[in-house]
Parts: sequence; C-alpha cells; structure tokens
Amino acid sequence: MELDASHFLVFVLLHEVGHLRSGTTGAIYRDGAMSQLNVEPSRAKAAEEDADEFAADVLARRARQPIANDDSISANWVLIELTKLSWNMQAFRTLDEFGAFSVGKPSVFFDDGYSHPNLAWRILRVNDRIHGSRDTRDLLEAFEEARRRGADPQPLYRKN
Repeated sequence: MELDASHFLVFVLLHEVGHLRSGTTGAIYRDGAMSQLNVEPSRAKAAEEDADEFAADVLARRARQPIANDDSISANWVLIELTKLSWNMQAFRTLDEFGAFSVGKPSVFFDDGYSHPNLAWRILRVNDRIHGSRDTRDLLEAFEEARRRGADPQPLYRKN
C-alpha cells in the first residue's frame, strides 16, 4: 500500500516527544562494539518502547474522542497509516523473505543494534496497544514466536 509520509511523521514526532517527556533523548556508546543482530534487552531499547507507548496512547486518546473534530480525524489518519505500514511490512516478510518466518531469520526478526528494537515489531506492538484486538495480538505474538525460533534454531524436519 502506498504510504503518506506526512501521517507517519506525526507518529515519529509524537515518539520523540515521548523521549523528551521521559528524559531519554539519546544514548551514547563508548569503548564498545555494537552487535549487528540481537534480541538482547537494553535500556536504550526500553526507552524506545516507552516513547512508542507515549505516541500510541496520545493517538488512541485523540482518535477515540466522543465528538469528531480535527484532532480525532487527524489521529485516525495516522492510525490508518500505521496499519498500512504494518501490512506492507508483513507483505515484505511473506514475499521478499519467503521462509523467514519458519526459521525466525535473524536479519528479519532480530534487532539491528542495541539502541532500537526491530521496526516491524515496534509497529506491530504499537498497533496492538492502540487497537487491542485479537488480530493485532495474534500478529504480534506470531512475530515474537519467530524471534524465539531464530534465537534457538531447530531443524525444520528430521530425516528418519
């Protein structure tokens, strides 16, 4: 689906406001090498998740206002954009990375560095936080299960 960057930018800016609000505006790395792919928790990743939650909560509150106004309409456009982004990322994982789900391919499901969680996981998590439906929960849990498979690889089949 074609994305409207201006709507996604609203989410990004709200995310950054979440950092400012909580005082987690950046991370500095000294005397250390960064891992390319990992699923290890870090304070920087937790700060990113908190900022995502702030943005999601603001959008959800604005979108669900009892009386429609410019704020609620704008918030719903952003929510639609996040849903489209989630759809596009799922299509990429399914088509361009065929088979990645079955094995939990690290380059698809792991985090690329210690400062930010996987973007696809973040969007699934935000969508679940906003919508809270069984479908959004199932998508998030399926992604997380693929991450677990990638962290503990097992053969897909065994020859008898």
